[in-house]
Amino acid sequence: QAGEQIKQLQGRLVLAEAKAARSRELVPSGAISQEDLEEDITAVGTLKTELAQAEAAERSAQEKLASGSNSLQAARDELKRAEAAEREVRIALTAESDGLNPEVRQTMAELDRKRWELDQTVVRAPSDGYATYVALRPGQMATPIPLSPPMVFVPREKRRLIASFPQNAIGGIEPGCEAEIAFKARPGQVFPAKVLSVTSIIPEGQMSTSGQLQSVTSANASGYIPVTFEYGEDVEALDLPTGAQASIAVYTHNFHALAIVRKIILRIKSWENYAYFMHHFDALH
Repeated sequence: QAGEQIKQLQGRLVLAEAKAARSRELVPSGAISQEDLEEDITAVGTLKTELAQAEAAERSAQEKLASGSNSLQAARDELKRAEAAEREVRIALTAESDGLNPEVRQTMAELDRKRWELDQTVVRAPSDGYATYVALRPGQMATPIPLSPPMVFVPREKRRLIASFPQNAIGGIEPGCEAEIAFKARPGQVFPAKVLSVTSIIPEGQMSTSGQLQSVTSANASGYIPVTFEYGEDVEALDLPTGAQASIAVYTHNFHALAIVRKIILRIKSWENYAYFMHHFDALH
């Protein structure tokens, strides 16, 4: 609009100047009066003033336009940054697995691992029982490769009676065979028992991964076979400590004639246990 106004004023100014020039030529001849010439000159001055104002308005409009272009460029730059942020968000959403971002899943997995490690610091009994030799104290740490156990757990269950026999005497021992027990802690008493099971494998049958050639002719191997016995309520009522020693005679189906001899020998060994107590009784006195 400012440019169009300038063009109109420039055209009117050209006409006004031409008219003023003709008036100067006609004044000497008296064709027009001096007042008409002055009016023409005044009109030229007015148009020049209006033209100057129009040009100033055009410059102001151009400055505003330039300022608007800078704001537009800033808005365009901001739009580009927003579009870049949107693309990053879309990429992150695309990378999600089961509705979770990989970084979030990694953090949750680490949290689960720490919770598991914390849970491993709690010592739980595998069954009903009690702990003896508790070496743990506040502030101590139980490592995954302990050099010594932090505690010993004793389950509350029926204790097993196990005796070891040489291999040349194990042939006739089988589950169900009658037996008798003479505990060292109960001299002069013999209790009935029965073979429950014969161990089918012993340490000498184990192959260790030592990196050395294995020998099957070891002269140091004792080769004793563990045999488990079941006993009655009379033995349970004795309330013997775990680890109490005893002598056991098994009456197999072989050599029935020797069974009476075994019974006599077992009772002799039971009475021999009195000598230990009497000896220490005298020593205490």
